[in-house]
Amino acid sequence: MLFSISVVIFSTAMGPYPVEEVSAQTYYDYYIPYYYPYSSYLARGRYMVTISISGLPSQYSVEVNINGNPAGSVQGGSSKQFEVRSTESNIFQVEGYVSAGEGTRYFCRESSWTLERAAKPYPYYYPYIPLYYPIVYYSTNFTYPFSVYYYYPSVYYYPYYYPDPYARTRLEASHTFTYTPEYMLVVENPSGQSVEKSGWKSIDATVTLVTSEKIERSNVERSVFKFWNIDGSELAGSTVTLKMDMPHKATAIYKTQYYLEVRSELGQPQGSGWYDEGSEAAVSVLPEVSMTGFWGSLGARYVFESWTGPSGVNLYSPATRVIVVRPTVVTAVWRQDYSSAYAVLAMILVLVLALVLAVIVIARRYATELAREKAPTALETLNQRYIKGEITREEYLRMKKDLEKP
Repeated sequence: MLFSISVVIFSTAMGPYPVEEVSAQTYYDYYIPYYYPYSSYLARGRYMVTISISGLPSQYSVEVNINGNPAGSVQGGSSKQFEVRSTESNIFQVEGYVSAGEGTRYFCRESSWTLERAAKPYPYYYPYIPLYYPIVYYSTNFTYPFSVYYYYPSVYYYPYYYPDPYARTRLEASHTFTYTPEYMLVVENPSGQSVEKSGWKSIDATVTLVTSEKIERSNVERSVFKFWNIDGSELAGSTVTLKMDMPHKATAIYKTQYYLEVRSELGQPQGSGWYDEGSEAAVSVLPEVSMTGFWGSLGARYVFESWTGPSGVNLYSPATRVIVVRPTVVTAVWRQDYSSAYAVLAMILVLVLALVLAVIVIARRYATELAREKAPTALETLNQRYIKGEITREEYLRMKKDLEKP
């Protein structure tokens, strides 16, 4: 196999200016000069960028991407240096959100930063200077003896760099990504109010929650607000304001109420109204109510008999208690009681009969006495007979004489 080594050398004898070093490269069977005119100076066009992370606790770290590529992580509260080329713009990105446990995270409002390329990419100036340089080829070949070839090209224009003694070999830049804590707010409310305020809130935010005092579900069922349960603590009032300095869970607590209706046409029913679910309600009516009219005047009455509707209560007591577990209707059942009226009526009849009998007896006695008082004497009777012509004069005188005898 033919093996050859080519070395390209730029001579500096014909010019006073510094030039780039010549690179050497191995080739097979042919000779090609391999030349990097900017190699050493390109290494000087770099940025040392310090990335700092603030506001994030030290137990957390964030990944830094440069131009979309992972470049390393930086711990919260610390800094780290990254090296990038200054000849082009570089985009630094970090995670927008860092989870810190349930209900807590850290948010970077500006999670992307662009470092623009340097105005002077290199700390050197470079005029174009035309010079004549011979290119010398040294060739070593295992087949032929050592030989030297000289080739003189025409004018070459290479940019020659003059170092700036006052310039830094590397540029420096820095940027701080700031994180602020955010906390989760969870709102639960059967009425649906303020539920839309659930979500992540910044640490300096305040949130006002409101809810209805009552939720009318029907004409016999409703929910009545009791309190806000904030992280296990009870807060009275349907309107509360929370400061988002920690995760919060707010639940509106309502109690269910049912309507209890006590129905009765008599007896002044008591106990109708709204009651908490599972509570005990006292219901009552008067034990008895007098009837109106004739029978009422005799003592007839309506007497409470029982309750209909509820279960598990004393159905036969005019005053009882009902456990309200649903909308309930309690109805009083009455019966008519004429026993007193009948007794009074019987007494009245007896008294009337006795009175009639007494009147009859008295009347008879009075008639007898009156008859006695008004009966004519024998002489008057005799006179009446004589006047009527029933007897003669001789008989009249003789009878009269007899009646007048002592």
